[in-house]
Amino acid sequence: GKGSTASTLASILQASQARVGLYTSPHLERANERIRVNGAEIGDAEFARCYFAVSHAAQILFQEGKLAQLPSFFETLTAMAFAYFAESGIEIAVLEVGMGGRLDATNVVDPLLSVITDISLDHTEWLGYNAADITREKAGILRSGGTLVALPQQAEVNRVLHEAASELGVRAVSAEAYLPPEGLTQSSSYTVEVLGESVVVDSPLVGAHQQRNLALAIASAAELKRVSEIAITPSSIAAGIRQTRWPGRLERLTVGGIEWILDVAHNTAGALALRD
Repeated sequence: GKGSTASTLASILQASQARVGLYTSPHLERANERIRVNGAEIGDAEFARCYFAVSHAAQILFQEGKLAQLPSFFETLTAMAFAYFAESGIEIAVLEVGMGGRLDATNVVDPLLSVITDISLDHTEWLGYNAADITREKAGILRSGGTLVALPQQAEVNRVLHEAASELGVRAVSAEAYLPPEGLTQSSSYTVEVLGESVVVDSPLVGAHQQRNLALAIASAAELKRVSEIAITPSSIAAGIRQTRWPGRLERLTVGGIEWILDVAHNTAGALALRD
């Protein structure tokens, strides 16, 4: 749910009149999709310019012995995103970690807040073979005295997140208040109370599992209202949710009279959500 949550939050911030950078992975058709400003992906000329700037800097640092090795594909793209965001004059960036968190290239930032979405077994050869080990890697995005936005999950995940947050003095924010009324399982609009007003949650991202991702995005927006100067309002939250675009997640296409459903589910949890 990282990408869905990130894209929804970025859309809310854009609807709040902020200049927003969004960095996500992987891409579906071309690498430009990973780097966006106010919803528009980086152009080919800008992509090439940022690539050669990062590549040139890396070569020099490597030759001078300041880098042990040249950056990976993902590290290069992450540095390109930061360079493009800087030259584009963004006000805020929404960064989706690539894998794990603790050692992820995106984790060099000092975040306003950290969001941890639902954790399941994935990339086990790198992150660990059980939920507790994977959660410890994910918790690496937390900062001392920072803010964590999350939802209750399985007991082992909750325990590890609580331990990590306590050790760092992290302020934990639950997104439970922004879940739909109990018993609403189908994908439909519903109303939640946000910033003292009723907000209609009407997302183009279908599937009951998206309700948890939406709750995390709403809770994050409410927190950013508190810690930033972005003019986030109940109406901009509703508009941002409505205007979210995120291809490849239960995306429906009709080609030659046949309806196709495209979805990038790539682990057991994602496949079960797709089936449901």
